[in-house]
Amino acid sequence: LARSVNQVTYLNKLNCRFHLGYLGGFKVTSNFKLFSDIEKFDINKHFSYVGFNICNSLNLKIDKTLMSMNYPSSVVNNVNKFKKNLQFDDSKPIIGLNTNVHWESRRWSEDNYISLVERLYDKFNFVLLGGPGPDEILNNYIEKNLLDKGIKIFNSTSKLKLIELPQFISTLDFMITSDSGPMHIGILMRTPTLALFGPIDPNLRFPFDYKKNHIIDYLWYLDYAKGGVYDYHSEYVDKNMNGLKAISVEFVCEKTLNFFKNNKFTYIK
Repeated sequence: LARSVNQVTYLNKLNCRFHLGYLGGFKVTSNFKLFSDIEKFDINKHFSYVGFNICNSLNLKIDKTLMSMNYPSSVVNNVNKFKKNLQFDDSKPIIGLNTNVHWESRRWSEDNYISLVERLYDKFNFVLLGGPGPDEILNNYIEKNLLDKGIKIFNSTSKLKLIELPQFISTLDFMITSDSGPMHIGILMRTPTLALFGPIDPNLRFPFDYKKNHIIDYLWYLDYAKGGVYDYHSEYVDKNMNGLKAISVEFVCEKTLNFFKNNKFTYIK
């Protein structure tokens, strides 16, 4: 709810009128207040407090419970039919790959995804996720490269309506994604999710109690490339560190295989 209030306020009102840009809009909405006693947002706090500030300013009641989504039967039936037509190998778990993200600082390269599938395709069904435009171009490139090597990957890109995508994600056994909108959808739909993070601290983005059910985990660039200073919301100051170069295919393979071995993520205390 907090994130939704923040985004609706920014996208529908402030940005349309003042063309603030993403970071400018963040700065405005994070410190939005009608009353002087509302605490200014601290970048070291969880991102939800951006929305909490807005809710508090409007005297709105805050429910911090992670909501559940229930879709109409027509959506569920369409997704089930679409999934059946893909003809997955029923003996293998299904892993969704959300490959594209608009920020270079959050991108795991297409070559990494190709290498990941090459190593694990004998154990899993892999399906590409995304919408029209850049997602489609990138995923078609990945699909073609794998087909040239004799490896089949399923491609759902731009074949689902927006309302159908969360329902489809909910049917997956696992999802690998950068810090992006589909990551939040996966978390909302309780799909086991491995998130690849660039500059942003994942503990400021995940649900407060994300370790409770052992279905969410992350690989964070700064755990493997120490000393990278970044502008809080977008890019690394040192452009040589940009992207997710320090997160290797080996790390992602290991996290994925360990999840299926234990049927959960295990965390280092």
